[in-house]
Order: sequence, then C-alpha cells, then structure tokens
Amino acid sequence: PFRINLQGRGVGPVIQVDQPAGQEQGDGDTVDFLAVVVGATETLRFTIREDGELDLTWSAAISGGTEFQIDSNLPGQGTISDGGSPQQFDVNFTPTASGARSDTLIITNNDATASRKQYTISLTGSGQTPQEIQVTQDGSNLTSGGAPIDFGSVDMNGTQPYEDRDFVVRNNGGVNLVLQALEIIPDPNSSIFDDFIVQAQPANTTIAPGAHETFTVRFQPQETDERIATLSLSSNDSASPFLIPLTGQGVAPYVYVRGEDGAIVSTRSAAIFPFTPADSESELSFVINNVGTATLENLQISLESGTADYTLSNLPAATTINAEDDASFTVVFNPQPPSKRNLEGLVRVSGSNLPPYEFTVTGDSLPTPPGIPDN
Repeated sequence: PFRINLQGRGVGPVIQVDQPAGQEQGDGDTVDFLAVVVGATETLRFTIREDGELDLTWSAAISGGTEFQIDSNLPGQGTISDGGSPQQFDVNFTPTASGARSDTLIITNNDATASRKQYTISLTGSGQTPQEIQVTQDGSNLTSGGAPIDFGSVDMNGTQPYEDRDFVVRNNGGVNLVLQALEIIPDPNSSIFDDFIVQAQPANTTIAPGAHETFTVRFQPQETDERIATLSLSSNDSASPFLIPLTGQGVAPYVYVRGEDGAIVSTRSAAIFPFTPADSESELSFVINNVGTATLENLQISLESGTADYTLSNLPAATTINAEDDASFTVVFNPQPPSKRNLEGLVRVSGSNLPPYEFTVTGDSLPTPPGIPDN
C-alpha cells in the first residue's frame, strides 16, 4: 500500500494567571492576603494572559462568602485576542471577624485543556482586631474625657514642690498601636501654661499587641489656687485623641505678724516699745497669722540685729503653723547703758517653705526731752 505520513499541531487558547504581575499562579495555587484589620480592606491585582494561539475568554468569580469580593473598579471578565494585551481585575479582602479566613477564586475560561477551564486559586487571609488604646492610672481604667486626675494639694515652697503621676498606655488590639503625640493643653482661662508637664515620655512610640508603655505627668503649680489642664494622647486608634482632664491645688503658707494692738508690723511699720530705762525691761507680744493655704514648716523666729538690747521669749513649742492658724511669741526690751534713743532690732520669722518675714522693733532708754514728740 501507498502510505502518506500526516502531521499537524493543535492550537487553542491557553490561560495564564499572574499575582503579582510577572509571578504565575498555577491552577490550585494559593494567594495569601496576610493579616488585615477587621473592617479594613486589602486589595490584590490579578493579571490574565493569553499564552496560546486563539482568543481567550474568561470570567472571574468568588465561590462563596462575602469577605473576598471581585472589585467593581475593573471588569471581572473579558476576551483577550491572540497576541492581545493582558487584562486585569482586583480582589478585595475585607474581614468581618478576627481569625483565619478563606475562599476560592474561580476563573471560568475556554482554555484548550479541559482541566483548566475551571481555573481555581485558593484565597486566604486573617482578620485582626484593630489597635485599641487603654490608659490606666494607679490601676484604674480611664475614659477619654472622663473624671479628672486629681494631683491633690502641692506646697509651692515645700521641699518637693511637685507631684508626679504615672500613666500606663496599653494596646488591647491585634495590630501595632502608634503613639503620635503626647501633650498638655493648658487652661485657656489662665496665663500660666506650665503647671502640668510631661515629665517622662514613653520609651517607645510603637506598642505591639498586648504590650504597654509608661509615661509620667508632673504637677508643679505656679499659683496658689486650683489649676486645671488636659492631657491629650494622639495615636492611630480610631478614637484618637484620648483626653485626660487634670486638676490640682497650688498651696503655700503666707504670714502676717501683728502687734498687741492688732496692727501688722513690718520693716516699714515698726513695733514701738514704751520708754524703758536702761537695765530695766518691757515686753511686747506678737502673733504670727498664717493666712496661706499650706502649713508653715520648720518655724524659726530669730533676732537679726539689736541683740544687745532685745531678746525673744515665750517662743512657740510647735515648729509648724497650720493654714488659717496662728502662733505667738514675745520680744523683751532690756536696754543696756548708756541710755539712748531709737534703739532698733530686727526680728525674722521664717520656715523651710516660707520666705523670711522681717519686722522692726524700736524703743528709747533715754527720756524724750520736753517739747519733743515721742516715737
């Protein structure tokens, strides 16, 4: 018999799917969207290529749930002519709950190979709870804009004229919490802006899930009354900024010294003793009034000048004077010979939290000549 060898080549469309561009995903492969915050969206772009010799018709769909969706910004179907340009579509992953999520991308097409006409790619990802800020002070949870943190009363002139409070900021979410700014907003009705300061900033501004950082606010009052401010903590939390009202009371002792007649004595308004002959004595009693808002600590009463003619007696047994309280003492005038006029002394009242208060005492041991007014 006469035989003729016949040969030929079958042609047809061949689908290729890339994600990302240039990286082929085979039928049955998996594309991972990784971790996405619950409610947020991650978008991946897929590219369809025709690697055969005939027109490729394709259509993409998600097999089941709602968390993976074909984005409507690009058609999820098309026809690529032989040698034509690739076409693209996007898949969105929007987790509605935390944990692992999955679905299947099905690309129906006219590939020449029957098993590839339902081209499937597994889609995976995980939902993570968003960053969630929690602020505590002394173990108590704080609410943004809630009750103020009270620093109490601080003696402006005390050995420690400030009060510190430590705060803890914690990330209760599933992704990093990023601290963006920590600042004090002063009282808009006050001209004093630095009663409260951030004494110690957090060591790190990025807080991992479950981790925490600490910062310190210092109250150092500049005036003796109620001081207020607001601590503002800005972050990438959806409820930012977190606002913490702050309050505290500036206090300090403040004294007057009054003579027996109730008049205030000072270096400009001296206490005058009656005529007292040399080698004799007279006395005047004085009262220290603490009209301030803090206890006077470590009270000291001393003679700074005139010690030859004046002495102190009946000094208070206590070394403190509470606010709105008083203490008394006596100055004794015992002029030494020879007799003189205008014998002066300087008395000082002081404390560890009180600037010195001084007043003058004066007296005569020489009689006033006739016709000359007394002191």
